[in-house]
Amino acid sequence: DLRLIAKTIKFLKKKRYFNFFVVTNQSGIGRGIYNEDRFYKFQNVLYNKLLNKKIYINDTVFCPHHPDAKLKKFKIICKCRKPKIGMIEELKKRWFIDIKNSLFVGDSLADKLAAKNSNIKFLNILNIKN
Repeated sequence: DLRLIAKTIKFLKKKRYFNFFVVTNQSGIGRGIYNEDRFYKFQNVLYNKLLNKKIYINDTVFCPHHPDAKLKKFKIICKCRKPKIGMIEELKKRWFIDIKNSLFVGDSLADKLAAKNSNIKFLNILNIKN
């Protein structure tokens, strides 16, 4: 939901968080529901809508893997699928991220566990109020 994302990022900016990253499981790719190209097109549309609201996402990492994937190349047990921390580690290679002063915002148990496994404070997006 674009409104929820925009509201959350505006709330976080007020709390002095300025860099935003997306860490997302995308098993639909591995299960053949959509392909990577369609995922990237969706991201571009979403991020352009956010830019129109003066909201910028610094980077995105995603995991297309799933143990039950239809597509063989994605049918693996990987190190990146949340709640594992491979995607967070990838972001740490690309960016200087101060983990102690970071916040992982999500809405699932996998998100909460990924935050815990990375020693990042967690905030449930559904608990954010303006």
